[in-house]
Amino acid sequence: MKQLDTYIDINAPVQRVWDVLVDLPNYGAWNPFIYHVEGSCRLNEIIGVRMHIPGKGFQKYQIRLTSIENKKAFFWLGHFHVRGLIDGDHRFELSVLPNGLTRVRQCEYFRGLMVPFVWKSYLVRHLLPCFDALNINLQAWCENRPLPVALPKE
Repeated sequence: MKQLDTYIDINAPVQRVWDVLVDLPNYGAWNPFIYHVEGSCRLNEIIGVRMHIPGKGFQKYQIRLTSIENKKAFFWLGHFHVRGLIDGDHRFELSVLPNGLTRVRQCEYFRGLMVPFVWKSYLVRHLLPCFDALNINLQAWCENRPLPVALPKE
């Protein structure tokens, strides 16, 4: 199993960050990576997502929400076309820091037959920067600042 792991500290209370993260239908207002979501944040919900990966274009997936802990974490599981090729267990985990800051950990655990072949060339090279862009825009949105990463236009 391989893992991409990112963190960002946000100058906003955990409730504000949580509210933005679980408001899936409004991702298009701030999220440069996962720019369109059909569905809501409910356990075992099957959700349609559209992603923009610079250099690779627009992609559609279905994901299933596998865990939700109020104001702490939510996870989803997605598959690249067929289960077992590339399976991604994506996680958002929130923790309260001193002075009212919130730390967001965004990570994804990958397993499947294709993972060793696409790890560096695709997942690290193209997907990791998308996680960083999401984090930076999430921070700006929660802090009521202009978005530093442009939103995609399909």
